[in-house]
Amino acid sequence: MTKARGYLPNDWRWAGFRVDEDNAWLITPEGHKFNPKDLDAFPLWRGEYMELLRRHGHIQGQKTQPPREFRGGRRCAPAPWIPIKYKLK
Repeated sequence: MTKARGYLPNDWRWAGFRVDEDNAWLITPEGHKFNPKDLDAFPLWRGEYMELLRRHGHIQGQKTQPPREFRGGRRCAPAPWIPIKYKLK
């Protein structure tokens, strides 16, 4: 927990957010998890959403998607770090 604090700004708006270093996810206070690709695609999703709102308006009684769960086992173990001075020998 103390390591993850270094990645988030010390601001009240980030209260409750966490960083899962093992899986590289940003976890919201509600439990939603975002990986770097999700965050990178967010502007595209927002643009699509705004265009749908412009064309069709708000949806009444929409369903919300629950937070997804991590099934594990998909990430490779990191390679051991070897200083460059030992690699050259």
